[in-house]
Amino acid sequence: MIKKIIIIAVVLIGSAFLGLFLLEKYLFPFGHELDVTFHNNTDIEITEFYLTYRGLEEDILLSDIVSGDSINISIDAVDNIDESDLVLYYYDNNDVKQEIVVIGYFEGSGGGQKSVVRINSIDENGVFDIEVEVIRP
Repeated sequence: MIKKIIIIAVVLIGSAFLGLFLLEKYLFPFGHELDVTFHNNTDIEITEFYLTYRGLEEDILLSDIVSGDSINISIDAVDNIDESDLVLYYYDNNDVKQEIVVIGYFEGSGGGQKSVVRINSIDENGVFDIEVEVIRP
């Protein structure tokens, strides 16, 4: 009798863990990280672009992106304990900070959001034409 109760308890606990695992995969198909892909469609190398969000101790400097190349950044936003946006910023030729939101809202440790950033062109003032596509899970 006790053996049957133990087996039933183990099956129920195992089923509960499996159910939670599957629910998490359904709710967060991209995992808990913030994932951003950058495409450099300009004819210059992209340098000194940064990502930031509320609560981040040190902003993230992106690797240089060669003309026609792409990079992918995955961020485990563990420093963020509040609501925030993920913001890309850089400074134009006049040292004016230019900002664009690449992921509009997240909280906690991310939430499995993904976006694609296309850097299309740059004008004479050093302002980039940037297009953001948010990928919905």
